[in-house]
Amino acid sequence: MNETIGVTKQFAVYASYAYRIQVGTKGAFAMGVQGGFINHQEDLSEVITNEENDNEFLFNTPQVVLPNAGYGMYYNTDKFYAGIAIPRMFLNKVAGDGSAAVTNKLDLKNWHYYFMSGYVFPVSESVKLKPSVMVKAVSGAPLIADVTLHALLKDVFWLGVSYRTEDSFAGLATFQITPQLRIGYSYDYTLTELNNYNNGTHEIHLGYDFSFNKK
Repeated sequence: MNETIGVTKQFAVYASYAYRIQVGTKGAFAMGVQGGFINHQEDLSEVITNEENDNEFLFNTPQVVLPNAGYGMYYNTDKFYAGIAIPRMFLNKVAGDGSAAVTNKLDLKNWHYYFMSGYVFPVSESVKLKPSVMVKAVSGAPLIADVTLHALLKDVFWLGVSYRTEDSFAGLATFQITPQLRIGYSYDYTLTELNNYNNGTHEIHLGYDFSFNKK
């Protein structure tokens, strides 16, 4: 991943590995780990401040390497899934005095937990409903939940609505062009004061599943 947001520049490389265990005749349990690093730099001197020579913005941070790791567990059947993930286990801090001092701390209080679950209900031969929820939790902050309801029509067309608590609504649509190729669109409208400055977010996604093995 390579991104520039404001004065922050980041380049990240991660590797992940998952091990799956068959549970009964229809279920599977998986455990996964990931690890990698972020090359991080902040051009703080480019920030326009109200006070001249603000000590916090006199120096750019040097390029520093920030390691991190994550862990997750996941269970699924053909109609149900549930999982928990901790994508970042280390707290990374970069000194703002122009030095290359970096603190990498395993801080359990700073862990962000992601809980997810969903279920598919067959309504008829051509209609299926899939409610799902993802809850994000971190110490010292309120819980955030994404609640979504999808309808699958004839196994080729998805329609859905989503709500993020005290934040936004979204509408989603996906078309399964072939068993491997799909295209989708979503529109996200914020409920916060940010809606005074934007009219929502448009997102187009394209997905392709490689079938290396028919099993």
